[in-house]
Amino acid sequence: MKTVFCLFHEVETARAAIDHLIERRFPRGQMNLLVLAQVAKNALTDQRGSAIPVTGGQPHFHQMLAGKQPVIPPELGKVVSVGEMANILTSAASTPPSGDQQPGFNGALAAFGLPPSVASRFTEGIKNGGVLFFLRTEDGRSAELVSLLRSLDGQNFIHHVGRVTNVEK
Repeated sequence: MKTVFCLFHEVETARAAIDHLIERRFPRGQMNLLVLAQVAKNALTDQRGSAIPVTGGQPHFHQMLAGKQPVIPPELGKVVSVGEMANILTSAASTPPSGDQQPGFNGALAAFGLPPSVASRFTEGIKNGGVLFFLRTEDGRSAELVSLLRSLDGQNFIHHVGRVTNVEK
């Protein structure tokens, strides 16, 4: 299994990518994302500021965000965390580190196997209104996933790791 991380700089690009991945039969239940709470709120409101009713007809991205309460991991402020791995990540970021792990969100990303420079870039991307998307998939589909993500937005930043290490539930 490989975990593929992708930073989308725009919510609409993330929304379109998630819908496309679901059409390609990547499991929605394995998809994870982290986005600032205000960015998520803006994505779920119309131009008048009214909440968009989230139904089966709405994009999968909107359905994933609906009803989620923000969490506050260090370094990020209020974020919406969607998916089991995203919840583990925000929990690890909020817990004092053990051993030689760095504290905070960057340290939690490093525990997922990301180099410090990549972890920092993802943290900054979220702070700047981006969407951190990640999906754990079979080795045989990881290259397809990376290729699809790259083709959907040339501006995104993709990194993958072979396995998740040092992360506890």
